[in-house]
Amino acid sequence: MNESVKNWYAYANRDLTGAEEILNKTEQYGFVAIICQQSVEKFLKLFLAAHNIPIVKIHDLVKLNAVVNKVKDFGFDEDILKSLSELYSKEKYPSEGDEFEFKMPTKVDAKRYFNFAKNVAQKIIGYLESVFPEE
Repeated sequence: MNESVKNWYAYANRDLTGAEEILNKTEQYGFVAIICQQSVEKFLKLFLAAHNIPIVKIHDLVKLNAVVNKVKDFGFDEDILKSLSELYSKEKYPSEGDEFEFKMPTKVDAKRYFNFAKNVAQKIIGYLESVFPEE
């Protein structure tokens, strides 16, 4: 595994672990959602790095997933990908008059986002380990 792939994994896994800790110890559910978005984004970019595909500098999970799907379609739920992407921008950059009405995530939402991020991690890591076994 090259250094770029190792770095993407370290950052993605750090975010996933952090999201779980915050979910279990606080009521900062919006923050959990943002960290889950970041983790999913980094796992998708990890997949691209492992396949030597140029990594686009975007945060839109639906668009990133479309690039991943050209190599392997994991069947990730596009509604959740879209929701996480919208939450990421709304939680960080509130503005008036947007079509998307911001609603703070609940504990149920945060758990769903965490479980989704964990599933993304497991599928991508499992796939990469089967395709690129350690030497």
